[in-house]
Amino acid sequence: MDKEKKDFLKKQYPTLKPADFEKFCYIVDETQLDPLKRQIYAVPRGGAITIQTSIDGFRLIAERTGKYAPGREPSFETKDNNLIASTAYVKKMTDDGTWHETAATAYFDEYNANSPFWKKMPRLMISKCAEALALRKAFPDDLSGIYTDEEMGQAKDEPLTLEQYEKIVQLIEETPNPEKTTEYYLNTYKINDLTEIPKSEGDKIINFIKERMEKSNVS
Repeated sequence: MDKEKKDFLKKQYPTLKPADFEKFCYIVDETQLDPLKRQIYAVPRGGAITIQTSIDGFRLIAERTGKYAPGREPSFETKDNNLIASTAYVKKMTDDGTWHETAATAYFDEYNANSPFWKKMPRLMISKCAEALALRKAFPDDLSGIYTDEEMGQAKDEPLTLEQYEKIVQLIEETPNPEKTTEYYLNTYKINDLTEIPKSEGDKIINFIKERMEKSNVS
């Protein structure tokens, strides 16, 4: 990654620790996905980061190896009309030129995020999780350490405290462009409301806004 792109990316993730940012840049280089097009992104969670992409991103990474082919349609396990699990299949070419099928199973109760998408399209969502597991199993060197949005949907961090939320809102209102600042944090954390910001990120955001405002006042 050239310096210009790296500097621009740094502005998109100002609260990331240096080590986390370097890890993100390394994975971006390895996967050749474009973070500026939101093909891959870093999600702060629990004091660390999770590198996430879409299932299409997983497919693209696998396809670039030249050894990937889509597998057969996923299968589903149900009990008493309740969805239990989905098994997905992908194909990988071995060194001798033959194709080997890799399968992986994702269980609904382990991934269900209870979001509108999961309620409306449960089979589609759990099959994406199963496909991600199968792709990572087949291409571990290329996909280890990366997760799809569907896999991480249930991995919710603790929410902001009321004190953190009120302080963040207060500071944002004091910035030159509150709407733009709010939009920035909504996009950064892929959320619909500031109350969904992880608790572990609350103090970082508060300190970051304070520092930016102090620098602005000094200049």
